[in-house]
Amino acid sequence: MDQLELIRQLAVKNNTKIVLLVLDGVGGLAMQPGGPTELEAARTPNLDALAARSACGLSEAIAPGIT
Repeated sequence: MDQLELIRQLAVKNNTKIVLLVLDGVGGLAMQPGGPTELEAARTPNLDALAARSACGLSEAIAPGIT
């Protein structure tokens, strides 16, 4: 059985939607010792609201430390 056939057998139709939001490059360093990173200093009301209503998690597609 090939992978596509396995996926077809396991898939369940439903009315839900999934959004995969990849925030690449936001792991910056603080500009000054003890200061905030660019992301920590940024105003992110839309991301904050989305995160509050969502199931959040981390994904390591290859392995930790490999991008």
